[in-house]
Amino acid sequence: FTEKIFKPIVLHQPFIVVQAPGSLEYLRDYGFLTFGNWWDESYDNIQDPTERLNAIAKIINDIGRMSVKQLEALRMEMADVLEYNFCHFYENIPAITLGELENNIRLLN
Repeated sequence: FTEKIFKPIVLHQPFIVVQAPGSLEYLRDYGFLTFGNWWDESYDNIQDPTERLNAIAKIINDIGRMSVKQLEALRMEMADVLEYNFCHFYENIPAITLGELENNIRLLN
């Protein structure tokens, strides 16, 4: 993962991952929460790139059709997930990634 996924996390923003299939599952494996309670995240399992992008575009278009009031309500519903991801990023991810680095270095010996 790059800054493209971590930027919304540190800014308390929801995200849709436009990467290889399985990327959301990979994020969840690291302890992050995603937004399947608010939109269909089955796009993460679609192998065909065109179908995958069409599924992502549908989500984005659905969000784009929401009123400001609906978006504000959506954001409030997501507040706990957004805060959790923010805290998890700063409190746990450094130790997790350092542990992985140390383990990978040991494997080289």
